[in-house]
Amino acid sequence: MVDNIAALCNAVSTNEHFSTKNGDFKMNTTGSYRIASIYLDKQFLAFTYEELRNLANIMYMIQNQMTLYTAAMTDVIAYIDTTHDSVTFVEPPSTANKCINYYQLFEEIKSVLKSIHILCTCVCVCACVCILNTICTCFPMQ
Repeated sequence: MVDNIAALCNAVSTNEHFSTKNGDFKMNTTGSYRIASIYLDKQFLAFTYEELRNLANIMYMIQNQMTLYTAAMTDVIAYIDTTHDSVTFVEPPSTANKCINYYQLFEEIKSVLKSIHILCTCVCVCACVCILNTICTCFPMQ
């Protein structure tokens, strides 16, 4: 997308035909209306020239951000493995990626694990009630 967005923007500004496709992803101009359409499968967004130019301007920032996230993924996984059973914040190793807010990551890990714990507790209680209802026919639980 990054490679073709400038060409699409230029085609919209000059009212020329442009079309490119990569699997289910497609970008094209839509005739004499100076509109660009970007499709993913059967869903699409339509852009005017100004909107498309703004998208082109921020696309490189988005690409940079995705590169940083991809580079940090192994550090995030390692941090989760290290801290998943901790109740207090754990400092990341000095070699860890500096682009990650580890304090926020720790809080989110705790929040997700707490939700999973609550869900598992509810499932266990429901299973015990079902088992007791089956075993204890003399005192059925309502």
